[in-house]
Amino acid sequence: MQSLRSLYTPIGRVVNSYNAFLHKNYPKLYDLQTAIVHGTKKTFSDSRDYAIASSRYVQGKPLEYRLAVVRWQYPRDLLKLSPVLALLLIPFSSIALLPLVYFFPGMFTRHFWTEDERKRFVARKVRRRLSVVEPELLPFISRSIEKLEKRQEQELMWYAVGRVKEGAVLTAEEVRDMEPIFTRYPFAREHLPNDVVWNLAWLNNTLPWSLRRFCVHLSEMDKLLERNGLAQLTVPEVRHAVLIRCGNGNAEVEDMRNFLQLWIKASNSLAGASFVTRNRQTK
Repeated sequence: MQSLRSLYTPIGRVVNSYNAFLHKNYPKLYDLQTAIVHGTKKTFSDSRDYAIASSRYVQGKPLEYRLAVVRWQYPRDLLKLSPVLALLLIPFSSIALLPLVYFFPGMFTRHFWTEDERKRFVARKVRRRLSVVEPELLPFISRSIEKLEKRQEQELMWYAVGRVKEGAVLTAEEVRDMEPIFTRYPFAREHLPNDVVWNLAWLNNTLPWSLRRFCVHLSEMDKLLERNGLAQLTVPEVRHAVLIRCGNGNAEVEDMRNFLQLWIKASNSLAGASFVTRNRQTK
């Protein structure tokens, strides 16, 4: 043990000297290296939280919202970061990662991004979603609305489409009124064309065969937020919660909290015949 300490002490001094030099002379590079160190620590911290969350979930114990997010997100982050984490096991390897973080930040997860990069990637994700909704999903919805038998349901769906275009969230009452429409043709899951399912998966940053599990996961997190309240969430967690619910993750914090309040109330108002509940039964 003593020999190991005598080995790492001079290495630590070299690292500290290097960081001080970098901070003084190349602040941009220092910020990038700090992002790498922070992202690495946060990723390994998530690995511990993932083990805790998985254990509690299997045992049927309640999860905090943060652990529920980690249980869903960490396997995807780990798959994306596997080459990077393997490289980070080598001493001073963070230096070699600096060009990658600078030129290709999209290779990394949100833990490695600076604030400016986060805003840029969130804006890109919003634009990508709009590119799917406008030319792909809205025409299908428009054609399908005309196939509804009841005039009242057609009017309700046209109203909902208009609200969504405005970036608004439907009220709990409106969602409950629309619920029966999504349990039968043409909007029930089993009647959706494959290209629409792919677009829905793309819209929610997942894959078609994971879409059912994502719906169940989102419903579970909505219930956690309703039970524990939004006050428990940090600002980054609020942004992430809004983003995975197809909101604007670059909006003002108060606007995002209001968005989540409306979303949670609407989501948790759904009855047992909802899309999510049926997916839970066929999971």
